[in-house]
Amino acid sequence: MLAFALVGSVSLYVASLPLALGAAVVVLTIVLLAWNASAIRGYTQPGAVVFSRKPWVVLVGGLVLIACAAATLFIAPDQSDILLLPVIFAALFWAGWMPSTLLFWMADESGLTRQWLSFKTTLPWHEIDWAYSTRKKTNYTAYGIIKVAQSTEEFITVEAGPRRRIKIALKAPLVGGNAMPLLAVIRQRATYAYFGMEAAPQVRERRFAGMQSYRG
Repeated sequence: MLAFALVGSVSLYVASLPLALGAAVVVLTIVLLAWNASAIRGYTQPGAVVFSRKPWVVLVGGLVLIACAAATLFIAPDQSDILLLPVIFAALFWAGWMPSTLLFWMADESGLTRQWLSFKTTLPWHEIDWAYSTRKKTNYTAYGIIKVAQSTEEFITVEAGPRRRIKIALKAPLVGGNAMPLLAVIRQRATYAYFGMEAAPQVRERRFAGMQSYRG
């Protein structure tokens, strides 16, 4: 009897393990999103502009994971393969969108800030000397020949000298949101900066002149 009870307990534990893992993912999602929302609410002062992602994709991904995990309790083990594809897609969406969802950019009177949870970088407006856009296209092929898809990534890079920069993702496969208000504030407040890749010679000349005057 003891052996049967032990086997039954182990079987119940194994069967409930996917549900526990799914619940852990949902709890982790809620904690991280609450942390991120709290950080964003810290920048509600007048004149501050925040650019962030919407959390709906990671929430849906977490809910799909826990729904599939709960379904394993009611499906025979030899039929659980039907849940494999939804679990894979939900996990990929969750893992792909979560990092960019937790990342946000903020512009206020002090400067431009990039923050991910508690890690942040701020460039004061008077130190920003260059802002430029870049675009990257990626072709996806089958068998190395047939083009099946194409993705475009667009970024704005803001620099304060040659070593300090903040990169803002405007468009990418796992990125959404409207960055235009933030870009308008950057153009308005970064009065010392050059804009555009065509300004590279002027930026290098001014930086070189600044280094020379500092050495002198």
